[in-house]
Amino acid sequence: MMKLMSVLVSLGVLACLPAAASAQDGAKKHGKKREAILRKFDKNGDGKLDKQERAALREFRRSKHQEGGKEGRAGKRELRRKILKRFDKDGDGKLNDQERAALREFLKHKHEHRRKK
Repeated sequence: MMKLMSVLVSLGVLACLPAAASAQDGAKKHGKKREAILRKFDKNGDGKLDKQERAALREFRRSKHQEGGKEGRAGKRELRRKILKRFDKDGDGKLNDQERAALREFLKHKHEHRRKK
């Protein structure tokens, strides 16, 4: 019984390891996002946002939300339409595994091309 309990505890600890790694990745992403926000909105350069700087950040986020993000809803629909037109070979209005693979390959090459510039 004791051996079974120690095996179960060990398995539980092992199951938590990927989650801990994921949390560290999330913290790194959060840190990078915070740095970018500070670069853009910390006008006095003290490393933190004062009342006016926070208000500017809120206004920026509010305007982005009203636009619907970078493209807005209409832009996202247009992008989806273009993707389907180019990659939906069977014309069923959705991408199957092969069509998605072709899209990923296209995006991979496009990304590599941009990195070379």
